[in-house]
Amino acid sequence: MSFPVLYLRKGAERRLRAGHLWVYSNEVDTHRSPLTEFEAGVQAELRAANDKPMGTVFVNPHALICGRLISRNYAHGMTPQRLTERLRRRWRCGSGCLISRFIAGCLVTVTGCPGW
Repeated sequence: MSFPVLYLRKGAERRLRAGHLWVYSNEVDTHRSPLTEFEAGVQAELRAANDKPMGTVFVNPHALICGRLISRNYAHGMTPQRLTERLRRRWRCGSGCLISRFIAGCLVTVTGCPGW
């Protein structure tokens, strides 16, 4: 898949490398990738300041948290098939849980966020 590129400022990738899933608007290099050029909800390839791929994000240019990491593999975006597979995997793992915990688990699995 080919996505537009969202570049981070120098040093802003440290939190993501430590496991965080959110990209804040002040961490984006707006000279290389102006947030105004992105539509809300679009998928983008996330790159560090040194041009190293960091993953794929959903972008919301109108919010402080402007990006949500959905995959650490920059070539994998969210497709209907991938969403369906994540929900099925969660269904198999969470069938014995309470319904509210199951729904929370689905959201966790869909977004790729580890743990509850």
